Amino acid sequence: MELSSFRRRLLNGEVHLKRREELIKEYEYFKSISPHSPFEKIRLSRFGKLPPDKKAVYFMVFLLLMPIWLPLFPVTIIVLCLIIAFSRRDESQEYKDYNYMKKIAEPALRLFDEGLSMQSFHDSDDLVDTGVYYSQALVDAYLIMPTRKNSTYDYLSCGSYKWKDSLSPDSFDFCGYKVYYEWEDEDGDKHVETYFDGCIYKFYTSFTINGTVNIMSTTTKKTLLGGEKEKNYFKDIKDRKLVVIDTENQAFAEQFDTIATYDEEAYRYLTPSMIENLLEIRKDYFISICIKGDVMTVTIANGGYKNATPNSFGDTTKPMYASDDAVNEIDSRTEKIRAALLSIYELKDKICP
Repeated sequence: MELSSFRRRLLNGEVHLKRREELIKEYEYFKSISPHSPFEKIRLSRFGKLPPDKKAVYFMVFLLLMPIWLPLFPVTIIVLCLIIAFSRRDESQEYKDYNYMKKIAEPALRLFDEGLSMQSFHDSDDLVDTGVYYSQALVDAYLIMPTRKNSTYDYLSCGSYKWKDSLSPDSFDFCGYKVYYEWEDEDGDKHVETYFDGCIYKFYTSFTINGTVNIMSTTTKKTLLGGEKEKNYFKDIKDRKLVVIDTENQAFAEQFDTIATYDEEAYRYLTPSMIENLLEIRKDYFISICIKGDVMTVTIANGGYKNATPNSFGDTTKPMYASDDAVNEIDSRTEKIRAALLSIYELKDKICP
């Protein structure tokens, strides 16, 4: 398959050089209006440059002082908080009004292509026929277990590429997503029940599915001591023996449950090579897939697929203190975005015909 020019730029790490220079200048300006960190003269990187013998000496001193320092740890935290609070008093109005996401975070994403955006296009109608909230749509599509009506859902970093252009082979929609419920018991203790904490990916398929096809990881991996390493995030299937489709692949049946409006639509997607791809992914990831029409929605729990993690496109919130090295800051952010995009396309190539 011939790669698009966009994919080739990603593989080669090519960015728009003029925009990169402009972004570095913008970050220099942001640095000039940001409060000064009270710890800016302390650099852990300096410790890394010390010769091994001096590192050993410093480490031994640290160990010797630890019994004295540990009882004072709460006081140390309070002092540090006070230092930070007082250092924030020099915030300028320019810093307060500065839109970090629009001027730093999103332009960094677009260094590779103008079609990239931090906007998300998650639409519940891609998953179910009724206009419900996306979190409920995930439940209705059997992608996560049922949630409480007053549960909380958070969007973390999001990104898309030409999502409205269904003819583009590079189109995708991505979001770090968390669904959880918080409550307080009679003793006043707070609890959190997490239903899903991972990533959601959306791709266009090369064919159209009638009805829906759902493929869900079902078994939990066991640790050496027999404990559960993963938990099932997916809605329970009643009458599993009657509903789940038999793919005649024992290994696949042990790892996935497949349900579909029309069995033949599931078989059309689950070719022998696709089954092998899914089994390979399942070795490391708790994955679910819902295909409806020409849209495939994929959820991967516990951090997402490789470098496409919930914060893979970098923090969009304004940092308290700017980095001293604008070039390194922009290049580090850009490389993180590149790694995330490559992971998204690796996943797409494996599971999306």
